[in-house]
Amino acid sequence: MRLNYNGILRQIRYLNYDKVVDSHCHIDTDIYTDTERNDAITTALDYKIVMITSPLTRNERIRALHMQRKYINWIYITIGSHPMLDEPYEHVIDFIYKHEKEIVGIGEVGLDFAPPMSLETKKKQIQKFKHFIDLSKTLKKPLIVHSRGASRYVLEILMKEDAEKVLLHGFSGNKDIAKIGIEAGYFFSILPTAIISPKKKRLIEHIPIENLLLESDSPAISPFPNLLSKPWFIFLSAASIAQIKEINIEEVIKETNKNAVKLFGIKL
Repeated sequence: MRLNYNGILRQIRYLNYDKVVDSHCHIDTDIYTDTERNDAITTALDYKIVMITSPLTRNERIRALHMQRKYINWIYITIGSHPMLDEPYEHVIDFIYKHEKEIVGIGEVGLDFAPPMSLETKKKQIQKFKHFIDLSKTLKKPLIVHSRGASRYVLEILMKEDAEKVLLHGFSGNKDIAKIGIEAGYFFSILPTAIISPKKKRLIEHIPIENLLLESDSPAISPFPNLLSKPWFIFLSAASIAQIKEINIEEVIKETNKNAVKLFGIKL
């Protein structure tokens, strides 16, 4: 059964919850205009959403720091270097060390083998990924991992490098690959596209609630054509989990919040 977006949003006002965590978004993004960003933050706060934002560029990192200082305990930051960005990641690592006390995680980092690319490019991605795994272990901060078209490779590297606290964001692998992460105690964040994706629904079915978080990945990965994703789309993720696990949305929010606190050490 396909879930109704407007119907779910109407129900939010009647839900009993204190806060809800969007474990991965890009509220700092340059894709939003200043007006769109401010509106998105205002609405997210109205829905009592705690946002963990992952800036992708230096400009966005600086903006995210300002936002985190303005919205204390409502906006948190993770910083890494996206696998598809060709940037001097040593500079990013320096930035992370400089602002170590202001960030709650390392990411997003990982692998993206979806577009055609050379073996050399893949090797560079793997090398960069390993550097950030080491950094997360050194700083004792969780990793937020991107794994498009490379789920099995990502899990193999994480296991080989003894990565400990891991969030596999927007995971697109199958249930057998996910099982490796589940057994390692990793977390998986569920996108709003779960309302329309049979593959995402199968993953939710096989991943225990103890390993699940909510994420919007806003402004990307919207389930609706020509509509940018927003943080409050996590209620679609929550509704999908509730439907498949046969529990109510409030229970999903409670459990995923608990998982977010355990992973990131944030205050709710």
